[in-house]
This record gives sequence, structure tokens and C-alpha cells, in this order.
Amino acid sequence: MPRAQHPGPLAGLSLRSLWARLQAPKSRLLFLSQLCEGARGLFGGALASLVYAFSHSGDTAVRDSAHRILRSVVKPLLAMIRVWMTEGELQDPFGEFFVVADASVPLEDLWNRMYSLELEMVPSFMTLELARKILLTGKSVNFIRLCCPGLTWIPSSGMARWEFGGSDEDLAGPVERAALETNERLVKLLMDHYCLGEHALALRRFLLLGQGDFIESLMDAAQEELNADAKKVHRHQLMAVLDMALRQSNAQFCAADVLARLGVKLLSPSAGERGWDIFLLDYSINSPLHVVFTPAAMQKYDRAFAFLWKLRLSMGNNPRERELG
Repeated sequence: MPRAQHPGPLAGLSLRSLWARLQAPKSRLLFLSQLCEGARGLFGGALASLVYAFSHSGDTAVRDSAHRILRSVVKPLLAMIRVWMTEGELQDPFGEFFVVADASVPLEDLWNRMYSLELEMVPSFMTLELARKILLTGKSVNFIRLCCPGLTWIPSSGMARWEFGGSDEDLAGPVERAALETNERLVKLLMDHYCLGEHALALRRFLLLGQGDFIESLMDAAQEELNADAKKVHRHQLMAVLDMALRQSNAQFCAADVLARLGVKLLSPSAGERGWDIFLLDYSINSPLHVVFTPAAMQKYDRAFAFLWKLRLSMGNNPRERELG
């Protein structure tokens, strides 16, 4: 008797059903072809943005394939974000990260100029606000490590484990926690270790003329030098006058570090000017305080002092009027 024939996997397969079965593989192959074509010359965040766009396709097969590829594409990006935010290091040998460094910038300009965002490399699933927070957090860590000598940085543990599920919400939580922790540590460091508040108060007392008894003492003591022609005024003589004015006022009770930072600056003299017109008090700012009191900010303090100084001179019963009278 002939052996019974068992139906094979293609038994009863019609052209119509075969066509239906091939639609999903066809969609995936078409997707992969389009992805490869679109990915030419792309890498890092730009490549992740391309794959992310496909993950929102209306075709289920394309969407599922794109999600699987996206998780793999994002892994090195997440690793770079983690290292940057916890250790302040850019581990980006192939230029794939959206945070870039300018090696030509000197260390003292680390905060303002060394690091920036490469907007084209920010993945489309990440908001610009979140990218800026990542930049700022890593920059803060780097600042503490490089500009605050003698201090040990302990990496945050808030980003030890995290995974990307397809939206910026998966990143926002860990980034927010790490950013908050780093910011709190930086502020505490500047306030407690580097006495930021004390220096801000010193600027108000001296450069904004808040220490009234000191200003009166300085004007009286500097009368002889500042009444002279501006071209005959010398900084070293005024430094001695400044020291005497400090000792004759309550300013002498300020912290030694504050008093050591006080000095005198002289503007370039013009014809007909007296010493009063070119005199400025100076307050020395060094790292890491220069991040808060930037050169631009200190120039504004200079202008404010010059204005308040002249305003004080324009009031009655001042040394210049007594001399000229």
C-alpha cells in the first residue's frame, strides 16, 4: 500500500497567502534598506535620532525592529552620559557625543568656554533642556576635579543602573537626581570651603562703598595723593594709604584673606585729571571663585565703584572740595 502523505508546511499555500506571509519580512527588509541608506555619514546622537524616527512608524514590524536596533544604538551613548555626569570625563574617541571639548581653551576658562553642546548630535528623543543639564552636571564635576585642588570627588551612584525604553522620560529621572546631587555639592563647596558668601559681602563693603567708616578714612588719608595731577599718582603710595585706612576703620576686623585681596588700580590718566578721577579699589579674585565673579562681572564692579566714588565726591564736605576750595 502506498505510504500516507502528510501535509508539509507549505501544503495548501496559495499565492495570496504566500504574499500575505511575505509582507512582514518585506517591510523589515525595506526598513533596513532605508535605514542603511539614511545612516550614511551619521553616527552617535544623529544616528540615534534616525533610528528613533523609524521607531514611530505605523508599521508594527518596522516599529519593533527599530526599537530593538535603537536599544543597541543608545547603549554607548548612555555609557558616555554616565561617565561624563559622574566622573566629568569625555570618553568619546570617535566624536559621537553631543558634549564637545575645546582643548585649546586654558583651564581657567573651563567653565565658560571649554565645553559646549553639539546641537546636531543631541538625539531627537532628548529635550534640549535635558541635554543642557547633562552638559552642566558634567562640567560641574570636571570643575571640582580640576579647579579645586586638594578635594576628592566621589562619583554619584544615582546613575549606576539605567536603561532606555524609548523616550526622554527614561533619562530624565537619573539625570535630574545626579544633577541635583552634583549642584548641591558644588554650591556647598563654594560656600563653605571657598567662602563665596564672605567674598560677595566684601565686594559690597569695599567696591560698592558699603563700609562707610572705611570710605571716610580712605578719602581723608588719600587726600594729599589724590589731589595731585593724575600723572603723578603712584600705586605703591596709595597701597600704603589703603593699609592705613583699613587699620583706622572697622574694616580691620574682616578676615585676613579678604583684606589681602584688597588693592588699588589706576586708570590711564588724561590731561587735566587728578588722582581722584583715576582711582579704583581692586579686589583680587582667583580660581575657583572666578567662575562666579567673572572678569566681565568684575568690570561692572569697577564701573559701579567709579560711579559711586564720584557720587561721593560730588556730595558736600568732601576732601576734594576742601582742597579746591
